[in-house]
Amino acid sequence: MKTSAAPALDIHVIGTNTLARIDILKDSEVVEMLRPGGQEYRGTWADPKPARGVHYYYVRVRQSDGELAWSSPMWVDHAP
Repeated sequence: MKTSAAPALDIHVIGTNTLARIDILKDSEVVEMLRPGGQEYRGTWADPKPARGVHYYYVRVRQSDGELAWSSPMWVDHAP
């Protein structure tokens, strides 16, 4: 995906237990940590510091029981 706007993720997670945290990763580094506290989360996150070039983003979810899930990565070519 190529964009001149800040990359944004629409996130919708439904857990099988309480969601302890949701990490948003850019190029394998955590750039945001959300603590929803419920079993479902829906929201949008936009990169507050978008950098020129190709970067990848993904979401990792940890439930309160220790179970993990993560999304497939999304590659974004940011060209402001």
